[in-house]
Parts: sequence; C-alpha cells; structure tokens
Amino acid sequence: MKKLLIASLTINIIVICAIIFVAIKGHNYIKTVVKDYVANHYQQKASMFEEMANQNNPIVFLGDSIIEGANWDELFNYPNIINRGISGDNTEGVLNRIEEIVRLQPSKLFIAIGTNDISQGLLTEQILNNYRAIIETVQEKSPQTKIFAHSLLPVSLPSNSIYAHSNKGILQVNEELIKLCPEKGIEYLNIHPYFSDKDGKLKSDFTNDGLHLLGKGYLVWKEQIQEYMVN
Repeated sequence: MKKLLIASLTINIIVICAIIFVAIKGHNYIKTVVKDYVANHYQQKASMFEEMANQNNPIVFLGDSIIEGANWDELFNYPNIINRGISGDNTEGVLNRIEEIVRLQPSKLFIAIGTNDISQGLLTEQILNNYRAIIETVQEKSPQTKIFAHSLLPVSLPSNSIYAHSNKGILQVNEELIKLCPEKGIEYLNIHPYFSDKDGKLKSDFTNDGLHLLGKGYLVWKEQIQEYMVN
C-alpha cells in the first residue's frame, strides 16, 4: 500500500512538472512565433510602401496595428487617404521608415504609435526621443505637412497575456505627448478618454481581444477627429 502511495505521488509530481514545463515552453514558443511574424510583416509592408507611386499631397495615417486595422479612406469617404500602419510596429520602426512618408509630402499626417514600445520594454524617455525625431524629420523635409499625434489608447488584457502592454505606461507616454506636441507646434488628439472604461481599461464593446479595435471603436475614433480632417 505504501509503495502504491509513493508511486502515485511520484506520478502526480511528474505530471505537474510536465504541465508546468509545457506551459512555460509553450508561452515562450508563442512569443517567438509572434516576434518572427512581426519582423517579417514589417519588412513585407515597408518594402511594399517603398514601391508605391506618389499621390498628390495625400492624408497619411501612420502607426501600428491600430492604424493598419482601419480602412481610413472608406471610413472618411475620402480616396486620397493612405494607410501606413504596420502591425507590431513601434516608434523606432516608424523612424526607420519615415523617409518613405516624407517622400509622399502629405498635406496631413495622423500618427498613432508607442503602445508596442511599452510592451517591448522601452522607457518613456526613449519613446519620446523617437517621437521627437519623427516629428522633426517631417517638419524639416515636408514643412507644409500638418502633423497630428494621437494619444495612445487603453488596453484590457488578462494577466497571462503574451502581450505586455501596460495602461500605466500608456498614461505616462500620453502625459509626455501632451507636453511634446505644443513644444513642436503640432496638434495633440486626446482620444484616450473616449475608449476608456471606469477602470481605465479599453471598453469591452470596442474590442474582442483587449488590444485591437472593432468597427464600433473606429467609428468613435472617426467622430473625434472628423473636424481635423476637413479643416
């Protein structure tokens, strides 16, 4: 009986250890797959943008997956809008491809970037330095472009999510953007409050994964920036 009990306990311990090992390894594996996808997707999209012909002073939306996820030209019923969002991108990635943006000589540039930086562990100071460099490059090489910087949106992610986005970090970046935008003479679009619930998280009816937006969320976004599109 004692031997059976010991054997049973041993098997249980082995099973528990195996489950823990698989869970940890599986989580890391998923992170690796996501990282590889993001890198490949960035290169694919950026290279395609480089091959596109110039349009006549377009309105450009620049950023990460939140920007990529919308059909901005259809949303505003304006065909001269160009989407330059890349899923997984960060401020460094945008800075690395900013020459393609200034080549377009856009009439207006709407930027929404920085959430992935937080997930990747970049400090607020680093994010703002990249933001500053993005703005200064556009102002130097496309001086007629009106630049609009969006506040970062809140997130609503479970504790075991593979994404490490932080609402605390998002608010810190937004606070610094509020200071940076008037310093650089550009418009700050504070849309964060319209997407935030009472707990400071992304409203559940705007998302199905706690990070990206559903159509209803983009309609709210449109409503908040409509006046800047027409003026």
